[in-house]
Amino acid sequence: MAKITLVRPPQLISEGNLMPSQGTPHIGIAYLSGSLKKAGHYVSVVDALGEDLDRFTKINGTNLLINGLTASEIVNKIPKEAEIIGITCMFSSEWLYTKKIINEIHKAFPNKPIIAGGEQITADPEYSFETAKGITACVLGEGDETIVDLVDAILKDRSLNNIKGIAFIDDSGKFVKTDARPRIGSVDEISWPDWENYPLENYLSKGFGFNMTRGRPMPMLASRGCPFQCTFC
Repeated sequence: MAKITLVRPPQLISEGNLMPSQGTPHIGIAYLSGSLKKAGHYVSVVDALGEDLDRFTKINGTNLLINGLTASEIVNKIPKEAEIIGITCMFSSEWLYTKKIINEIHKAFPNKPIIAGGEQITADPEYSFETAKGITACVLGEGDETIVDLVDAILKDRSLNNIKGIAFIDDSGKFVKTDARPRIGSVDEISWPDWENYPLENYLSKGFGFNMTRGRPMPMLASRGCPFQCTFC
């Protein structure tokens, strides 16, 4: 069993944006937490957006605002006993700050493996390694099964070459991308999202969630995959 911390970075928005934070609880992190707990691991979560939904901090030299906790605050919230740290980045526009968070985490926890995932990481893992040197491995695509296999390999100091759906830098400094992992077909076997360590009340009490103004909305997926064919994804 390992102690794993999963990090959801803050949102980035432009100054003068007429629509402030439209944050919702991150169901992707919740799915990963459910899978890791099912495998017997202890999971904590640092939700940088949910922890401070009303705060906006300007990034010097840009017209961008950080919505949520800053990089240094995120680092301070990661438990000292964490053995592995995971972080997601969904959008390329947010990589500007997410890479800073990763580098700050690596500086504070130089001997702790850092796993990165999400759409930005999946789209360009090689660039992710180049700009965030602290990453140990990237999870490409669906992470539910991959992160469990990856954590197991890290804990047992096994080679990463046989784990499908990841990328890493080998001992010679070479970028390695393993075979793609097939998508999960049996959706009923996927672990339920685990919301235990989320600041859910922060979202619900403020009415955040899919632009709905009634009730206390939560994200839910009845299937897997995306129906669209965006060329940039």
